[in-house]
Amino acid sequence: MRWGGFGVDSALERDLLRRALPLVPTSSDTSNRSVLDQATGVTNHSVAATTSLGPAAESCIDLLAIRPLLTGAAWKVLDLLFEAALDEAEEIPVTGRNMSIANKSRLAAKQAGRPSGIGPTLWGAICEVYVGTIELRHSLVHRGI
Repeated sequence: MRWGGFGVDSALERDLLRRALPLVPTSSDTSNRSVLDQATGVTNHSVAATTSLGPAAESCIDLLAIRPLLTGAAWKVLDLLFEAALDEAEEIPVTGRNMSIANKSRLAAKQAGRPSGIGPTLWGAICEVYVGTIELRHSLVHRGI
């Protein structure tokens, strides 16, 4: 797969996350809020002078009940990133990309496959998140939650 394949394979999920993340407030109270648009890097600050009719943008995530979808999309991007790194490090078996999550988990626990462009501390954190969220992924995919 390598990195070109990662870009293609994760494009839909990354686009979904890029569009949804600006809807999630980074800080908020009843009178003001600051929101970082991660797609553009722009921070918007606002102060509420009156109440508004209808849902605020950030409440759409809850109203539409898409938080599990966003979590699943984020996990898929993480899985594809780890898989691309393993492919680059030639840790993926010759049989192809059908490596099980259990096998990838064992490699992640050893922090295997670190790409040259990612420092050891960041790679360690990525691997810990991968291993630490596998049960959440399984619960979402297999409708355990």
